[in-house]
Amino acid sequence: MIGIFIVGLLIALTIILNYLIYKVIVFIAVRKFIIPHLKKYSLDFIEVKFCGFLNTGDFGKHTSFSPFVQKMGNIKSNTYVFVFAQKKNKEIIKLTAKIQTTFFFVRNVEYRGL
Repeated sequence: MIGIFIVGLLIALTIILNYLIYKVIVFIAVRKFIIPHLKKYSLDFIEVKFCGFLNTGDFGKHTSFSPFVQKMGNIKSNTYVFVFAQKKNKEIIKLTAKIQTTFFFVRNVEYRGL
């Protein structure tokens, strides 16, 4: 009985920790990469939304067999988010951002749909 409780608690803590890491990565990417990129095109940042589990937005399909298995020791991982921005004439634009991370550090952000 206690073993089941401990396993359930560890699973819950893992899910919560993964969610918090995702939020921190997206926050850093928005602040350091996405907002400055939008400013170059005179766009105002509105919000970021999660693309969905296994969804890559405008980037097409995953290139690897599984998004969970890294190839040949590659420690990079990708997170995909929808970014909503607004033009000066109040037109809303949706683009997809591919956030490339190494461990918890954001290395690069690519954009599609702009």
